[in-house]
Amino acid sequence: MSSPSHSSVLIVGAGIFGSSTAYHLSKTHPDPSSITVVDRTPSPPSPAASTDINKIIRADYTSRFYMDLAYEAIEAWNTWPELKEHYHRTGWIMLDEEGSDIAERIRENFRERGEDPTSDVNLKELGKRWKGILSSTDAQGYRSAYWNPLAGWCDAADATASLMKAAVGRGAKYECGDVERLVLLKNGKGVKGVTMKNGKTYTADQIVLATGAWTSQVLSATEDELDIADADRVEQQIKAFGVCVAHFKMNETELTELEEMPVVVYGGIGEALPPPRQNSLLKYTNANTFTNTITTSSGHQITVPPDRDQRIVSEKLKKETRDLIISKVMPQYSRDRTPEYWRLCWDAATPTQDQLITRHPHEHLGNLILAVGGSGHSYKFLPLIGQYVANVVNGVSSGEEKDAAWAWKTGKEKPGRGAHEKVFPKRELRDLEDKEGEKGDTASWLIPDFEFWTWPETNVGSVSDVRRKAIVLETSNRKPGDPSSDDNTIWQNKVPKLLWCDATMGVPLRDALVRATARKAWADVKGLDWHNETSVQQDIKSMHEHCRYKLLAHTEGNSYSGLLKYLQQCQSVVISHAQEWVTHYSHLMRPSGQN
Repeated sequence: MSSPSHSSVLIVGAGIFGSSTAYHLSKTHPDPSSITVVDRTPSPPSPAASTDINKIIRADYTSRFYMDLAYEAIEAWNTWPELKEHYHRTGWIMLDEEGSDIAERIRENFRERGEDPTSDVNLKELGKRWKGILSSTDAQGYRSAYWNPLAGWCDAADATASLMKAAVGRGAKYECGDVERLVLLKNGKGVKGVTMKNGKTYTADQIVLATGAWTSQVLSATEDELDIADADRVEQQIKAFGVCVAHFKMNETELTELEEMPVVVYGGIGEALPPPRQNSLLKYTNANTFTNTITTSSGHQITVPPDRDQRIVSEKLKKETRDLIISKVMPQYSRDRTPEYWRLCWDAATPTQDQLITRHPHEHLGNLILAVGGSGHSYKFLPLIGQYVANVVNGVSSGEEKDAAWAWKTGKEKPGRGAHEKVFPKRELRDLEDKEGEKGDTASWLIPDFEFWTWPETNVGSVSDVRRKAIVLETSNRKPGDPSSDDNTIWQNKVPKLLWCDATMGVPLRDALVRATARKAWADVKGLDWHNETSVQQDIKSMHEHCRYKLLAHTEGNSYSGLLKYLQQCQSVVISHAQEWVTHYSHLMRPSGQN
């Protein structure tokens, strides 16, 4: 193997740990092209916890260790060119529940540092600040609140992608695909690399697992192969956990009202985050966590996110989230409204909520480095965390305190209250799923699929109508009897640009497409707002008008996209990600190209 600082590195996972590690390694590695990152989707990877519309940035910790680290991270958020445009210092208000000492312990840490930015907020005067947006917030059961003007939030998906873009710009490689399993070296002295579900294999001298909530799933087959005892498996170090999140679309008037909105922490129950201008989504998080335990084919129990769309949320969990926080915090912005979308957001937690940044202790996994265990509070460390992972890669200590905090735990450590209390899951997702007869069946109807016939939106007709119009449009420049006027003429007469025109709906992949093509001369990409009639009238393109373009982008939404069958009527090239949803016309797509 090469010396650590010159070795090739394979990073599995492109969330905060993976992106930050690639960023830091690419700055110091003599050959950044020997750094490869793999994830199932382009950056930012859509299933990752870090791929979110926003995350909280704060130094408010009951742990002095993490408070000091957070101050260092916030300095980077304020100054780094890659991050500062994505950081919004709005402050936060934390309501402290009766019987809780968390707020006081946080403020005591600030005082011990000699720079306490916090101040008391009278619960009876909540409605007198921040344009009165908190006037309807239910403070029953809370004894006090405090304000910290130094906290804020960031555009999470954009910031993650920004660091990865910088790493790739220096020469690091980014590959897309689903990891099947680790591959061991034949001499039994380490990990060779990973095999992908598409058959590809990626190898490197050192392997970094930044796989978050999917870590036990990725490692399980290797642990079986090495006959690792249950007590020594990674499942004993971290557990996958989820939280339920709801996103409500704000109109222009509401966005103006919420311009000064701080992050609102509703004790240990959850939080509400301000709506970013680019998507106008007010986000509520139910902080009551859960896990999803499965039994592997070898009989071992592991926790892993369910293998389904993260936007599938049970009515029972929706009701819990509404009852606990949506109806309590600024209810005027959610009352009598349906969320734009729900999401189960998954992360991995350690029992102490310390990250796990260390080499695997097994003798046959010495070149396998774990960079996991975000524990629901690590996003703010995006600028820093990769440096500490890089230290492990290079065989350099991060300091006695950090090395101990992020080490593989033996079970002999002194117990404590944890860095992010309450996040470690104590209930199962299956107990929060709808049982038969509990799904509100009176509001659920099976209906025929009429979408081949017509759509009500402006300029959308039946598929047969679009087909006829597309033929007329594409053949209008043909000259009868001229043999040179063929299909090539149709292609040459098309607009040499990429077209996409649809609602983003907060779908990360769609948001990423709009961001990536902004101000690009070769792209005609527009995100529609179906709630804005003017936008629909002005910006929508007739289905057959899509056929004027050489390149047509196709993206799935909350499920399959009904647009695909219309795009298939054009003699154009459809550019699409790997499809997760199969329709009865999906087989008409003829894949071509390296992906």
